[in-house]
Amino acid sequence: MFTYRDQAANAFLDALRWSVWLGANGAVGWWLLQSTLSWTGTAGAFAGAALIITLLVRWKFKRWHSIEIHPDGMIADGRFFTLDAMGEQWPQLQPKSDNGDRLVLSGVYGTRFIEFCTANRLGRKDRSPERLAEDLEMAMEQLWGRRDAFAPAAHASEM
Repeated sequence: MFTYRDQAANAFLDALRWSVWLGANGAVGWWLLQSTLSWTGTAGAFAGAALIITLLVRWKFKRWHSIEIHPDGMIADGRFFTLDAMGEQWPQLQPKSDNGDRLVLSGVYGTRFIEFCTANRLGRKDRSPERLAEDLEMAMEQLWGRRDAFAPAAHASEM
C-alpha cells in the first residue's frame, strides 16, 4: 500500500482563494478608512492586514491518499478498480494541463478515460510524485505483469 500526501488543488479552491483575498482586503480597507487613525497609521495597518491575509490565503491544504495494488485490481482512495476493465494499458501518473505541479494517476477503465487520484507537488523541490510513479510502475509490473500466475484457471488445470 502506498500512502502519500499532496496539495489539494482545483479551480474551485483557486477561485475561493481569490474571492476570500479580495473580500478580506476590501473589508479591512473599508474598516480602516472608517477609523480615526492617521493616514500613515491606516496605510501601515492595511499593509500588515494585507500581508497576514495573503499568507493565510496562500496556505497549502494537504490531503492524504492511498493506493493499493492487488493481483486482481487497484484500490485508489477507497475505490476498487478491477484489472480486467483496465485492459493492457495500465494507469500512469501524468501532468494535468500546462502545470507540471499538478499530476494525476489516470488511464482507461472500461470504455472511459478516468482520473483515479492526484499526486500534486507540495513545493518546488518535492519529488514524491516521481517516486510514487516509479513505485507504482514496479508494483504493477510485479503483480499485473504476471497475470497468468494468479489466474485460478491456471492452477486448476495443473491439478
